[in-house]
Amino acid sequence: MAQPERRPEEQEPKEKPYLRIVDPNEKAETAAPRSGLAIAGFSLSLASLMIFGVFLGPMSIALSLLGLSEINLGKRSGEGLAVTGVVVGTVSFIFSLIYLILVFSDKISSASAFESGMVHRLGLF
Repeated sequence: MAQPERRPEEQEPKEKPYLRIVDPNEKAETAAPRSGLAIAGFSLSLASLMIFGVFLGPMSIALSLLGLSEINLGKRSGEGLAVTGVVVGTVSFIFSLIYLILVFSDKISSASAFESGMVHRLGLF
């Protein structure tokens, strides 16, 4: 036996998440706070691209890895920041190290290094 068709006014209203009425006693669902170590590691990795890549690169890697371990414990969020901090810090450290090796082995003239400001930005002189 076929059931009668419901009229539009009898149909169940669809819940609209943006219009949902929240009970004042209901606890709000919030995401875990971002890891401060991941944020610091990411910030240092960006700074290491411009200055002191040899020094700031390893510091950003260490802070990002500490933040990643904190995130893996489930206490915090921000995994993308931590992973990006590790990657950018590593790249910055390796390129800065290669550049310094080339400058001090006279493969690149130190005059061009001083003219470009790279040696000064690395904090060597």
